[in-house]
Amino acid sequence: MLYLENGHTTLDNLIKSHPDSQLVWLAALDWALNKRHADLAGDREPVTMVSHNEVKWTVFQRHRPLGPIVYQKQSYHVRNYLSYHCIIPEMERQREVRVVMSPPSLRIALRSLVASQRPLKCYLGSFADGIHLCKKVLPGEKCSCPKLSDWKGRRKNLYQALEEARSLNADVVVFPELSICAGLCQELGAWLQDNTHPFCMVVPGSFHEEPDSMGKPINRTMLLDGNGREVFSHEKMIPMGTDKACYEVIRRGKRLHLLKTPLGLVALAICRDFLEDDLSISLPWQQIAPDWAIVPSMTAIQGIRAHKVRAKSLANCCGTRSLVPNQCPYGIFVENSHGFASWPDGKGDFHEHIIDPSSCEGRLARIPI
Repeated sequence: MLYLENGHTTLDNLIKSHPDSQLVWLAALDWALNKRHADLAGDREPVTMVSHNEVKWTVFQRHRPLGPIVYQKQSYHVRNYLSYHCIIPEMERQREVRVVMSPPSLRIALRSLVASQRPLKCYLGSFADGIHLCKKVLPGEKCSCPKLSDWKGRRKNLYQALEEARSLNADVVVFPELSICAGLCQELGAWLQDNTHPFCMVVPGSFHEEPDSMGKPINRTMLLDGNGREVFSHEKMIPMGTDKACYEVIRRGKRLHLLKTPLGLVALAICRDFLEDDLSISLPWQQIAPDWAIVPSMTAIQGIRAHKVRAKSLANCCGTRSLVPNQCPYGIFVENSHGFASWPDGKGDFHEHIIDPSSCEGRLARIPI
């Protein structure tokens, strides 16, 4: 039996006579989505929870169709349906997946951008200021990162970056992993609320936050709206350096949040969450097929190359736009190590913008919506 939880609607009568027919199941989903759309007032778009045999999915129409590669192993009509709809399981690889609706203020701002039909201006920040992490070394060559070596210096550079992004009329501003501590993140939120600026979404990097009851910090990033309010967050799932002698000690996140917006499905990840290709621990990026992947990162040049491989693969098969700002270890300047943005164009060709911190324009990627 199929239940559509949001509408409390049972479609048993529709599928009773053809329980094994994929076409009838898809017709039922179409019926439910259309009914939900008609029932909703205003500019909200329908998101439906589907339950069958105690397994749950979130179902909604995609912002743009997928390419032909992702679900080519699916049989005909199912493949076509998946090209135009997101069908996201509640659990994937033992991790919970949740879809979050964008709040009204953000939804209105992004709808205006979509209506303008101009490219999205994305500012990718990083800090080549010599300020590094003060690592807390733990037994067994393990470490955590409780603070910056000079938070006042980073504060000055953060405000300079915000002014630079404002002068470029950026729509989206993203900073790297382990670059903005919790105190500076709070100041950034207050700055967004108190100042006039064009930003619709801001991701203030990530940092290690207060330890839990077991003494392990979390490495958390978040997406803020233009008023500095948190929309959703992500806790890093795959620590850096777990394949080496020295590695990051954090409480691993267990839930992947996805934000449904007028720009499409937005995913947040932190560094290795995005680039890891070991199927035993990697996240299901191709199955989810986000329209946008925002990935604060801190890694050396080898990690940047791995990020690019993942971004190109998702762009080619899913049409994903990736924003990957990178903080060089020890806060130094290293050529081609400050991150990149990548996207497919309307013809499916892959494009990449390498961040050049030597100029304002070098940090701005203009990405077709």
